[in-house]
Amino acid sequence: MPQSIRSASSHSTLSLEDSAPTTPGAASVHGDDVPAVANDVLPADDGKHYTMVCGGLGYIGSHTTLELLKDGYNVVVVDDLSNCFDNVLTRIRTLADDYCRSNGIMTPTLRFHKMDYRSAEFRGLFPKYAAARSCISGVIHFAAFKSVSESIERPLAYYQNNICGLIELLVTLQENGVKNFVFSSSATVYGAKANEGAPLKEDDLVHFDEVYTDEQGQQALRINGSKGLTSPYGRSKYFAEAILADVARADPTLRITALRYFNPVGCHPSGILREDPRQKPTNLFPVVAS
Repeated sequence: MPQSIRSASSHSTLSLEDSAPTTPGAASVHGDDVPAVANDVLPADDGKHYTMVCGGLGYIGSHTTLELLKDGYNVVVVDDLSNCFDNVLTRIRTLADDYCRSNGIMTPTLRFHKMDYRSAEFRGLFPKYAAARSCISGVIHFAAFKSVSESIERPLAYYQNNICGLIELLVTLQENGVKNFVFSSSATVYGAKANEGAPLKEDDLVHFDEVYTDEQGQQALRINGSKGLTSPYGRSKYFAEAILADVARADPTLRITALRYFNPVGCHPSGILREDPRQKPTNLFPVVAS
């Protein structure tokens, strides 16, 4: 894998996963049960740098947003609330304020925009921030659909959101000079390799052939590609990584990271921030516990 795109396993300090709809196209996704949340209005002279988190009120997205605030980053959350609740935003603010107060520091700015990351409204955010002398310096993307079983039933919805949506997002970032991008991938990209009983390594899947030195000190060729992908969801993650690898190779100034992991579990120590999806849970722990 080229240096400009890196994958990270589940032990990363950012253990992230998709936090967007698990039931694309269902009536409840964009229906009247979704509460109205006011979008932030930027001051005319805001003048701040932000990290944008797409899907930032979902399970892992909300924890990531909190950790960014604790580390001193201003955050812009974009979420259409199709698989989460608006009170998550209040919980993040409360936990961030408590942490910063106890450490004697100012709480960074947290802004929220209720919208689909594929919409024209979303694309218009970047010039609005630029007009306020602000800068979106990086984007973390958790807004993909993530149910394996549902992807088999509705493959086009998954390819439309996870692949077409990603391409549109990358074009928007390119047009607005955003060079830092974190993609929530999945260990499903390893395909049949994950079932061989051996610990997975990052280079068990590469997107370009590469020469490496084996355990005997001999040079060998590692072939790109994955075998045994069993669902549109898994294939969409693999295709997305391949697209990112091509983009990173074409523009060495980009810094792209792909996070590969299995099912996340757990919650914030306070219990305030936890897995609380609007749609039917599909992650391992809530399914086992229910």
